Amino acid sequence: MTHAELPIKPRWLTEHSSSLWIGVVAGLRSMTAPAVTARMLSSNEVDATGPAWLRVFGRPKTARNLAFAAAGELLIDKLPTAPNRTAPPSLLWRIVSGAVCGAAVSYACAKEPRTGAIAGVAGAVIGSYAGEHIRRLIGQVFAVPDVLVALGEDAVTAVTAYSVARSVQPQRRLERIPA
Repeated sequence: MTHAELPIKPRWLTEHSSSLWIGVVAGLRSMTAPAVTARMLSSNEVDATGPAWLRVFGRPKTARNLAFAAAGELLIDKLPTAPNRTAPPSLLWRIVSGAVCGAAVSYACAKEPRTGAIAGVAGAVIGSYAGEHIRRLIGQVFAVPDVLVALGEDAVTAVTAYSVARSVQPQRRLERIPA
């Protein structure tokens, strides 16, 4: 059974909102969104005859490399020297990540990529600012060490990313050639 055939789908995810939610993931963890999106594209054999960036994004090797980058980001985020996610360079990267991933999700669903990019940007900004605020608030209110709050944020990010990947039902698939 492929993920597109799963009987249960979260109600808060639709093909239209998936681009927004992958943007939120990009705002929380900038490399998790591209890693999950690339994995989704490469494993579902989405027809990537469109833009060149999408063809590269859908390659299994790209998905593997992005997964390593995401794992590295998860480790670096726990360091006290990790940059602030809303500082201009970090925020800009999260916005780009959200835009690219949102466009890719929309393209896979045979929707307008520009609309997906806009939703991904909005999600990245929401995820960045809300994630930073909630993380700080939890740490202050419950007197929890930042590293533990960060691990909880990792869990929320992983569940959200997984839900988005499972909810997307690609409409642009490669035709399999019989052997």
